[in-house]
Amino acid sequence: MLQQEMIRRGITLPIVFLSAHGDIDMAVDTMRSGAVAFLRKGSDRTRLLDAIWSAIERAEGAEPEDAAREVARWQTLTDREREVLIEIAHGLSNQEIADKLFISLPTVKTHVAHILSKINARDRVQAVVFAYENHLV
Repeated sequence: MLQQEMIRRGITLPIVFLSAHGDIDMAVDTMRSGAVAFLRKGSDRTRLLDAIWSAIERAEGAEPEDAAREVARWQTLTDREREVLIEIAHGLSNQEIADKLFISLPTVKTHVAHILSKINARDRVQAVVFAYENHLV
């Protein structure tokens, strides 16, 4: 893909990646490549505008204004929720997370629901992006 190739080649423009697909692997690859944000087509205007402003601020060499708010959201997670979020970012399914962390599947589902609520993410893809943006992975 052209956008990912631009990122890999070190083009210094900050990139907001907009995709019609909500593929977690694509989000992970995009964020690992250095994109400012990964949004799905149809994301609400607030998220899109936040991503654009973050890209502009990064291009100007400034830290995004909402960086403190992002850290605050990250800090609301319990240690176990952080562990679960990291495993989500690594692409594990709920069952794989349960097996790896030696917890039940319903417990994982509860943690995922709490994580999404606390970080204000609509789905796992947004949670992955959040994890990468906050350097959890």
